Amino acid sequence: MMHILTNSVWALSVLLVLHLAGEVRKGTGVAERYCNKEYAYCVRYPGSLFPHKQLLPDSSGIGLQPYDRSALVTVRGDRQAAGKSPQTYFGEQLQALAPLQDRMTILDTLYGDDYYEAYFTWQTESIFHQAFFFDEYCVIMIARVPTDRPMLLKQIRREVQLEFEDR
Repeated sequence: MMHILTNSVWALSVLLVLHLAGEVRKGTGVAERYCNKEYAYCVRYPGSLFPHKQLLPDSSGIGLQPYDRSALVTVRGDRQAAGKSPQTYFGEQLQALAPLQDRMTILDTLYGDDYYEAYFTWQTESIFHQAFFFDEYCVIMIARVPTDRPMLLKQIRREVQLEFEDR
């Protein structure tokens, strides 16, 4: 009888662990929020996915990393975007990343009047850019993930959300 009880407890423990691990992957972990008053935005992200957080030195945003520090998500305001179109700003971002743009492949872009989203690979990274433009600045999110971790990038795109009061 004791043997059956021990096996039952063990089986229930395994099921509980598998269930909890599945819940975290599905994005039901506790959401944390960082807000920046100067640039009037907030970013909501799963705290369980990003335990390493660092405010950027110029107070424009935050950097987030998973436990293994394999990826980096930065969210920041940028006043140098004032008066630029999303296409022009994105082109400047690419030039700053790789002046010769060697080993860069742009996979997808979406432009609006005051918005852009882009997904590309560069060297050994998959990179996702998302930017929202205002009169005097833009707010940009950049996610950099190793190319061999596509599910992590998909999770970041799904679960890291920018929020604005005026949009």
